[in-house]
Amino acid sequence: MLRYAISHPDYSTAIIGTRSLDHLADNIKTFETGALSAEVVAEAKSRLDAAGATAR
Repeated sequence: MLRYAISHPDYSTAIIGTRSLDHLADNIKTFETGALSAEVVAEAKSRLDAAGATAR
């Protein structure tokens, strides 16, 4: 979900929490990996919509 949040054009920030240094390291790796492709974001939105969630 973190990569989805940083990939979404309408989101200007992602507020994340961490309970351990390992979790922090994982979050840093996620940001270093970068945004999801447009195709993956579109598929995620489609699946969230199908599940009844709001994908904005």
